[in-house]
Amino acid sequence: MPCPSLLFALRSALRHPAGFPPIRGLLLLTAALSIPLSLSMPGLASGDQWTDVSGQHTINADFLGVWGDKAVFAMPNGQRRTVLLKHLQAESRLRALDLAEQRKAHREEVKNELLEIQAAQRAPSAARIEGPAESAPPYQPLPVGASLQDTLDHNLQQTRAGHLRVTWDTLPKSYQQDIESLVVEFAKKMPPKIWNDQIAMINRLTELLASREDWVFSHPQVLAMVSGMTNDEQQARTNYRSVIGLIQTLTDPQYVSLERLQQGNLDGLIAELDEKAAGYLQPFLPLIEPTLPTSMIAEKVDDTHAVVTIVMPNSPTPAAGGPSQPGGQPYPGAQTYPGSESYAGEEAYSSAEMPVMEEGMDGMPAMPGGMPGGAAPGMGMGGGPRGGLVIKMVQVEGRWVSETMAKSWESDVERFRKRIGEMPGSLDSFVFMLDAMRQWVNLNLSPLEAAETREAFHSGMDQIVADFALVAMQALGRPPRANNANDPYNADYEREMGSGNEMDYQNQSGYEDGSNYEAMMQGEAMEAGQPPLQAVPQP
Repeated sequence: MPCPSLLFALRSALRHPAGFPPIRGLLLLTAALSIPLSLSMPGLASGDQWTDVSGQHTINADFLGVWGDKAVFAMPNGQRRTVLLKHLQAESRLRALDLAEQRKAHREEVKNELLEIQAAQRAPSAARIEGPAESAPPYQPLPVGASLQDTLDHNLQQTRAGHLRVTWDTLPKSYQQDIESLVVEFAKKMPPKIWNDQIAMINRLTELLASREDWVFSHPQVLAMVSGMTNDEQQARTNYRSVIGLIQTLTDPQYVSLERLQQGNLDGLIAELDEKAAGYLQPFLPLIEPTLPTSMIAEKVDDTHAVVTIVMPNSPTPAAGGPSQPGGQPYPGAQTYPGSESYAGEEAYSSAEMPVMEEGMDGMPAMPGGMPGGAAPGMGMGGGPRGGLVIKMVQVEGRWVSETMAKSWESDVERFRKRIGEMPGSLDSFVFMLDAMRQWVNLNLSPLEAAETREAFHSGMDQIVADFALVAMQALGRPPRANNANDPYNADYEREMGSGNEMDYQNQSGYEDGSNYEAMMQGEAMEAGQPPLQAVPQP
């Protein structure tokens, strides 16, 4: 019988989950080469007695194996001797055949394990991320009849849980229908080859990154970058898989094929995507948290108009109530912030006119109601009390949206519809960019896909990682935007984007008390000793 301790050591080497395939391979090779030597140990075949068919001649020898129709033995003097199997006594012949079968089975087992290790080294992981490392809390729909403040709180809560679906669910129904009709029209006009080619390229990249995770993280430059950002490599790997899984989910043909998009029903599609994507977002929520408001304070002006103060982390927070108007006085019906008189002269209530997002590098315009970076979805931005952000909200079909979005919605939809109507002729620049990307992918990914060893894969990664590290360092080394007490929320951003302050309620109908909102604001400002605010003409 084979030595139990040897088999135990061999199986331990094969099945131990330590992440060092080269060491495991070395252990397997050593164990495989040790089998012939181990068979000479007592208890296996050392000094066994072998008797011929006549029963008159017996030798003490170590059984080495079967060669054709002969048994091979090692004699005590070191010489080898072969004996025809048919010349051995039945008991000796059967024992020799059993040992030969056991030897063959062990060789096959070792061979298969070595092949498995080789295959594992070529593809350390599955090409598709099967699921997120942790699940997201269940999505909670907005309660029927929720107030503006409840809506704002609900949006923050669901965003912090990773459910971006909440942005869609808080849009007015007609807005959702407009977007759905644009998506359907887009899917019908988009040439399938262009769409499918870009999806295929993304899948090719993500499947390579997923299947070669161990090789990616063993690259010296990647290890250096990871150690420079975190001491937790496991968390870095979780983030890595989460990004890949999120991209694979968002590009899954089950959800984003042109055939599926042509069917419409964005409600169902977004709900399905959100359920899968929210889990992949969980590892990044601590990173996203500093960019989210700590609270949003709503103050209704009348039944269909309101102002909202967005309080960001580390910003001075009003003790109670809502935003104040110029001169430090509260708006009619709004509660007063303690100490608000110290902010006389600040333009506390303003809403920046959001720029219309024109076509980008891909030749396609942004979706209607697009916001610049940092703006809450569906909200226009402006400077508020103590440097905060203040937005003007209006109710549309029972939903609250920014007044800027409501004013430009129809023109934005028509602009986007016109651009879709110009397809595919308007996609020339996008096709050019897609071809350039395809060339880059073929040039850089083909050697990585063909690499059969860790070293070959690392060699193919060297230039890519070096270029990525250079870009990352340049991005991180860019001087941050100035942040000071007078402009803690980077109001200069809006001026760079070409947007100004908007105080135009003069064309709106009067409110419940019969007064015009713009006139009321200017009257209050004059009483506070400030010049009246001038309305900015709308384009």
